[in-house]
Amino acid sequence: FSSIVATNIRVSSATITWTTNELSDSQVEYGLTTAYGSLSAIDSSLAINHSVLLTGLLSNTTYHFRVRSKDAAGNIGVSTLDSTFRTLIPPDTTAPTVSITAPADGATVSGTVSITADTSDNVGVSQVQFKLDGALLAEDTTSPFSFLWDTTVASNAGHTLTATALDAAGNSASHSVSVTVDNQ
Repeated sequence: FSSIVATNIRVSSATITWTTNELSDSQVEYGLTTAYGSLSAIDSSLAINHSVLLTGLLSNTTYHFRVRSKDAAGNIGVSTLDSTFRTLIPPDTTAPTVSITAPADGATVSGTVSITADTSDNVGVSQVQFKLDGALLAEDTTSPFSFLWDTTVASNAGHTLTATALDAAGNSASHSVSVTVDNQ
């Protein structure tokens, strides 16, 4: 056996390729330990260059494998070295959740006000952007997400405060509340 390698590794599959010095069939032993425990179906077509697709694998998991080939005369060869590969982590497509917990929707604010946002995510929130009427006020990259807002820089009127939570994969979600600034 030569050139034994795992290629095209995905979240739940991998292709094992190898070369033999004579025409033979193809099969892979694989599993979570060197005891293997699983066998691919035998590809009975005789070849020198072998390729077996393993499917139904667990994501983000290390697999051990070795290859097996049987020639036309019935001689079976098994690779002696244990090889490994690790399946990929599934992509994060879940958006975080976010809600502004202070001030309350409809509140009247003045002076310096603490703006806080409650967030959650299946992997983790990397930052929260706070905006006033669509203009960026602050970014916080540390939970709990908050900042002190000096309302004296805003006009005495109704405004929309928005918190946008982002995760490392770029997924985002926003929540807005209406507030009235009254610095009279």
